[in-house]
Amino acid sequence: MVSFNFTLELGIVGAIVSFASALYLLSRFEIIQRWQLSILYHFTFLGSRVKRAYIALNLQSTFNAFIKAINSEVGCSILPYAVKIRWVRGIEDLLTLEEGDIIMKINYNGNLAENLVKMIESYIYRSLIPYLRPYIDRKIFQSTGLIMAQKLLTEVGLDDASQRFFDKVLRYEVDKDSEVKKYYTSLQSLDKFGWFTRIFLRELANIDKRNLYGELSQDLDYEIKELTNLLVKIATKKPRVKVNPTFIGRIIKVSIVLVGCYDIILLFGINPYVDWINRCIEKGIYSIYIFAKGKPNIKVAKRIANNYRNNEKIVKVKEETYISLGRNTKQATCIVLESRDQATAIPSLKPLAKMLQKI
Repeated sequence: MVSFNFTLELGIVGAIVSFASALYLLSRFEIIQRWQLSILYHFTFLGSRVKRAYIALNLQSTFNAFIKAINSEVGCSILPYAVKIRWVRGIEDLLTLEEGDIIMKINYNGNLAENLVKMIESYIYRSLIPYLRPYIDRKIFQSTGLIMAQKLLTEVGLDDASQRFFDKVLRYEVDKDSEVKKYYTSLQSLDKFGWFTRIFLRELANIDKRNLYGELSQDLDYEIKELTNLLVKIATKKPRVKVNPTFIGRIIKVSIVLVGCYDIILLFGINPYVDWINRCIEKGIYSIYIFAKGKPNIKVAKRIANNYRNNEKIVKVKEETYISLGRNTKQATCIVLESRDQATAIPSLKPLAKMLQKI
């Protein structure tokens, strides 16, 4: 016969396990959404109402997964607002801000692909670094938005919407302005390397930590252009062609450390890389990005970064391994070292609701 104490203990353990499972599911909201999507998908035959609910939840899940992935790549909330999708009747503002979320609205009677393109354009324009927009070159920002919208539409996977975006937006914007075309092409080449989010957008986000752009708007505009040109030169250079990998401005101070020259590694080990980083630290550079492609080079990059575990002036804030396309598709890593002053600064990345609503 089972004792009362044993039954009580079993009940307590069951309650603890159930509570822990509930907490886990609440912390992983995307799991719950996947279950909801699966259930709705199998009941779409019941009619248009269920089908619309499925479409809205599917889009909402895809948008929020994209936002989470981009913020993870950048290393901070460059897209600070989560998305909720609603079906509406009549014509009204496609986007509104409610309790810290962006509400996207789909017209019952409208074309879904057309609505989707307009919503994504509006979301990217209103959510992507709005605090920085008055101080960044309009054409660089426009090109950045085109890349982001294209990436999001690729995740959505609706061919009609992607084609409409290409025909009605992307081709039109790129063809009518040679500057937009130049920056769009440049940022695309960075995206293939994985540098569009991990370096370019991260540096834009880091500007907010310094709170300097109010009085240095002209410097900032110039420095963002120079940063873009530097990254493109490095990303598109031929092997063994030397390019100065450092830019030191008044606001942006950055250096790119490329690990990949076997001759240097075989003859001198990691010392030349460490010496270079030490010189960058002495020059007061804010951000140092160690980039390597291929498993042997990735191991070397990690050894280099390990030298700065207990450094008083610089700290490793991020390390990510991913697939880089570039000239050839390989596993790559990007390790971010930042000055301790910048790494511990408190950003105010989430813009005020008033600012968002005015844009």
